[in-house]
Amino acid sequence: MDKLYFSGKDTVDFALALLLTQIIFWALMKFIKSDHVKAKLPAWYNVILSVMLFITGNFFWYVSDVRTLAIFLFIITLTITLLGFKFKAIVDKNISNWAVGITLIIAGILIIYNYSVNLYIEFIVIGILWLLATIKWPSYKLGKLSSKSILGIVTLVLGIFCAVLGSYYYDETAHIQTDNYSVTLGKQSAWVSGYATPNSKIHTYLDGKEETPAEKSDADGYFEFEVNVPGKWTVKVTKDGKTVSDYTIVKKSAAWKKHQAKIEAKEAKNDFMDYYADAFEALDNVGVDEYNTWLDENNNGDGGYIDDTLDAVQNQDKKDVQDAVADIILIQASLEKIKNADDSDYAAYHQYYSDIKRLQSVVINPPAGDIDNFGNLFEEYRTNVDNNLTEMGN
Repeated sequence: MDKLYFSGKDTVDFALALLLTQIIFWALMKFIKSDHVKAKLPAWYNVILSVMLFITGNFFWYVSDVRTLAIFLFIITLTITLLGFKFKAIVDKNISNWAVGITLIIAGILIIYNYSVNLYIEFIVIGILWLLATIKWPSYKLGKLSSKSILGIVTLVLGIFCAVLGSYYYDETAHIQTDNYSVTLGKQSAWVSGYATPNSKIHTYLDGKEETPAEKSDADGYFEFEVNVPGKWTVKVTKDGKTVSDYTIVKKSAAWKKHQAKIEAKEAKNDFMDYYADAFEALDNVGVDEYNTWLDENNNGDGGYIDDTLDAVQNQDKKDVQDAVADIILIQASLEKIKNADDSDYAAYHQYYSDIKRLQSVVINPPAGDIDNFGNLFEEYRTNVDNNLTEMGN
């Protein structure tokens, strides 16, 4: 019943447009003296009607569905009128009035399809009444009222009744309806909007999970909120213990996907650098301990195998070894995200990853040979990794 309010609004818009057109033509026929001009005036009736419909739909009441309808009617009736001056058959067969009636009926069918409710049939009813008044009974009169004047008065009374009745239900009952079944995200976001019980709290849900804080409808029942995540956005409103809901599907766009990829790549790069720094610190600690211990044993002339010594150092620095392994796994995961984002810096970050893997290999599995062999490789790789960190930070 709340949707009856909008049907009443649309009906009143049409009724006012029709009555205004009747008044304009009455004044023109009364004050214009030229018979030639008077003979041409009826051809312009429906064009002026469409203009009046656009005006009433925008200014006499809150902007309504008739705006688009009025524009289509103006284009159609203006074209038919101009062609009628060249082809007399168009006027003889009453094509303009047929076109107005059929356009109204089609508009009603499209609105019903768009909103999926049966109460939006006002344009279908008006279209049928228009065809009856202009095609079947064009000469009918009730006193001094022509068939068009009667149609205007009847639709005005009917529209006001529906609007008043619907207004009560609109304000006092739970109802909600989104403007669109689906919307597509722009570069960063999209808007979900619609109408609900005025001055009510609108609870929002993304794929079934409630989002906070809740939204609110204004005094006219309108609500809108910005979303930046795709999915099924459901809106709910409750009044007097009754809860109703509707939803809008928010779809991804190519621009949004590209923007998200940039964001994800930036986050992955930051994570990469953080894990890289932690892994470098851990490996550097172990490598320095290994080198110093090896050097001390050489200087002291201690016996034993160097492998045993290095194993002892790694066991002593077990936490650093484990931290380095864990960090490098996270580095690899971040590198995969950079790759998936198709980021132009992927090749550089892949090289950074290769460098720290080489450092890990030297530290955990020192090369055979003397201490200088180990020391030279360790120094080379730690310098590379340190330089990489500097590049990442710039």
